[in-house]
Amino acid sequence: MNRFFLVVASVVAFSVTACAQMPAIGGNGGGGGGGTGCNPTGPANHIVVTDGANACDPSAMTISGSTATGSLTGAASLNLLKSSNLSDLASAATARTNLGLTALATTTPGTGVATALAIAADATGGFCVVGGSGCPGGGSGTVTVVSSGSLTSTALVTGGGTTTIQTPSATATLDSSGNFSTPGSLTTGAGGSVGGYTAFGQGTATTAPTSSVGFMAPTSVTTKFMMTLPAAPVTGFLYNTGTSDPSTISLITAIPSATTATTQSQNDNSTKIATTAYVDRPVLLPAAGTSVSLAAPREYYVCSSTCTVTPPVPAAGLEFCVRNGNNVSTVITLAAIGSSARYENTANTAYGTAGTGTFVSGGAVGDKVCIVGLDSTHYTTWSYAGTWTAN
Repeated sequence: MNRFFLVVASVVAFSVTACAQMPAIGGNGGGGGGGTGCNPTGPANHIVVTDGANACDPSAMTISGSTATGSLTGAASLNLLKSSNLSDLASAATARTNLGLTALATTTPGTGVATALAIAADATGGFCVVGGSGCPGGGSGTVTVVSSGSLTSTALVTGGGTTTIQTPSATATLDSSGNFSTPGSLTTGAGGSVGGYTAFGQGTATTAPTSSVGFMAPTSVTTKFMMTLPAAPVTGFLYNTGTSDPSTISLITAIPSATTATTQSQNDNSTKIATTAYVDRPVLLPAAGTSVSLAAPREYYVCSSTCTVTPPVPAAGLEFCVRNGNNVSTVITLAAIGSSARYENTANTAYGTAGTGTFVSGGAVGDKVCIVGLDSTHYTTWSYAGTWTAN
């Protein structure tokens, strides 16, 4: 009887019967099947499509070879019509899910594409966003350079409008180590609400590039800070006026009175800044007495009776004067001072014994002497009265 049935589930529930000049199928005199059946007539080897309504008229729709004639009828709710362009699906969303499509299938380019891509981005779904799983690396494309030329290694470029870029500047570069170089200026904070600033990170000390000057952070920054520059130029010194972050740098014309510095040594003979302790030390005029240790750089002393005066170890420029008091006729002794130091005699012809020598007056009224340091071992005699002996 050569009969078969084809059921298209989900589209239209029709059965297809192949007939080859066969007798009636089913009841009404046909053999081989129950039911009402149908008795097709027509050309041999044709396909009869029925809708289960017991009608089996081959003239309704005949498919032979590559040619189909007639029309197919049935329950309208079960039909998919070519002219409907799939708009007659029961649920388009369910159909997209069954087909494995994602939200990107209904997203219009330029309106939420990034969101749709983010939702659909995974290796198995076939979509990819930068940084997502399963994203392939690399890519290719074409960049149009304004004017003629080609991209220069490490040269910085900017947009030239639409799909073009400006001609690269060969002297404004960023190398593979992150070192930026430009022949122009660098401006920060322009057009923004936050003041421009430059922060230097700690690290290994380095030397300046050829023909350049600059600033550098220390090898270790224990406390972060910013220093705010003055609002207007002023002639003077840079002076940091605070310890907070940020602190303010002021330009001052004089060192503040509360500022302290190290007092330089006597006779330093350099361009170091000297403090008042060095420059303005007063000449000491102690009360008359019988024993005193003199202090640099200069001092005067009056002996009221027999006295011993001990000057410091000589140094170039030290000055000391000693005399008897009014109507005092006692001996004055400049003590031995060690360190190979010695006193010059009043004739300016010789020195006393190094380290242990003394300088002693005759003990008369009016005895006095002034000595000046020549170097680290010699005191010279500049003026005197009475008799003095360099021992």
